Amino acid sequence: MTRRNRWTALSAGLVLVVMALVVSLVPTGFVAWAPGQAVDLLTAAGQPGVVTVTTEDTANVMPSGAVLMPTMTQTAPTGSVSLVQLIAHYLLPYHDALPRDAVYPPGQSATELEAARVAQVQDQRTAATVAGLREAGVAVTEAPQVVSVRQSGPSYKRLDVGDLVLAIDGKEMTSTDDVRTTVQSKAVGAVVVVTVDRGGDTIPVTVTLGGSTSDSTVPTLGAAFALGYSFPAHVSIGLDPAAGDQSQGLALALAVYLSADSSALLAGRSVAAVGTVTPDGTVGGVDGVDEYARSAARAGAELFFMPRAACPGLSGTFRGMQIITVDTLHEVIGWLSLDSLSGAPRC
Repeated sequence: MTRRNRWTALSAGLVLVVMALVVSLVPTGFVAWAPGQAVDLLTAAGQPGVVTVTTEDTANVMPSGAVLMPTMTQTAPTGSVSLVQLIAHYLLPYHDALPRDAVYPPGQSATELEAARVAQVQDQRTAATVAGLREAGVAVTEAPQVVSVRQSGPSYKRLDVGDLVLAIDGKEMTSTDDVRTTVQSKAVGAVVVVTVDRGGDTIPVTVTLGGSTSDSTVPTLGAAFALGYSFPAHVSIGLDPAAGDQSQGLALALAVYLSADSSALLAGRSVAAVGTVTPDGTVGGVDGVDEYARSAARAGAELFFMPRAACPGLSGTFRGMQIITVDTLHEVIGWLSLDSLSGAPRC
């Protein structure tokens, strides 16, 4: 081979190497999942835990054991996965990569996606708190809650954001529809008495109904409502309000229950849980259950509670960790109370 041919071959090889490097680093349209670090929600050595509950019946005597909240890392809406990373996530155990549109709805900006995630996290923390307290026998009042008051509306400086509407003119309110139908059954200019729970105090508030901004003949309080809750307990969840995802609900609900009940159910065991939860304790499925299970196993969990609906997503095996499927928080507590888990449902 002549010197010229050698230089040509070398140059071509270098070009191919550069092209391969460039291609391998170009972002792909995928999102990667990987196991994250599990968070212990209870306490160690008598120190306050991530979740603490103080009620009239308990001074927050923490259970002996651990409630682990497994986590999963996920490519952010503004992030990207290169070809090299994509191949690695396909090959590594307990990792996954999915088309971006399967994880993030198309047509939404990163800001919109982040706002939706934070709202889901906050909803799950509220639902977990209510579910855990109810399971522990703490009375929870459920009623429409004021979430905003129109500055030019009839309730301005009368109703406060956070007020729970217990009754209007003596009629009990149990839903936002109750508020709407009761108000609209009256006339513009009518005077109503709105009974609210404000910080634990029951207060009657007199409001003269105004007309809707869209139709002046339709009576309105000039406020927006969502379902809210009141309870005789102080619940603290010491997690970044913007961190996590909706899968944390079941673990938080279990930690709230154990803290409120001062229960000895754990008996020194390390228990992990993943799944969404509703205020009545119903457990819902989650994606990425393999990654969550791996997160729990790496943290030393002996038991791992997961939604029965998520079974199709579980493909790994986890030595030393028993996996139990459930549909409700009540089932979790029931299984923890047994001496033997030999009959517990698995995937």
